[in-house]
Amino acid sequence: MLIRCGENLPLVLAVYPRANRKFGAALKSALSFRLPTLPESVLKPYREALTQAPSVVVADLRAYNPCDCLGHHHSPGAQSEVATQLAQDTPGSVGEIDLAIEAIRGWEPRPISSLAAAESSADEADLRDVRFQTAVLTVFLHELDHLTHPTRDESTVRGESDAFYVAALDCALSDRYGVSFGLETPATA
Repeated sequence: MLIRCGENLPLVLAVYPRANRKFGAALKSALSFRLPTLPESVLKPYREALTQAPSVVVADLRAYNPCDCLGHHHSPGAQSEVATQLAQDTPGSVGEIDLAIEAIRGWEPRPISSLAAAESSADEADLRDVRFQTAVLTVFLHELDHLTHPTRDESTVRGESDAFYVAALDCALSDRYGVSFGLETPATA
């Protein structure tokens, strides 16, 4: 599945098992619908990665990774046959990442603050979808950052990912339901 993320952003080729078209739909939803709604202030940590990304990013989508990671970036010597062939057949640069879609669905980096959002008038299933789209986008951008900056320290990239997830989810919930993502403590008298 080809996914156009927007002007001046990479073209994404989602590759997934034939029976799991929903994996491609999850990434397309995150990139085509969630990404464009985010303000520049939220995207700022990834602006450089987005502008320096290869022309085409192959996203190998699977349910889980054997190592339990949510995703990986693939260095040029470790790319799949699809990415290698595409790099030979196209004039632009090609990069590759993988995403473990079902593992991302179960990922809850901020489970306690999710409870605060659940108290809103939001439909629980819709809230899960918003959180899932945000999580897929977060992991995609995390791996894209590694792809464009392979020597960056994991703890730095992870810290930016955690902050991005919170800010992006807060934007999504605020836009959709008029609520904030996080915990509120009652005012003391």
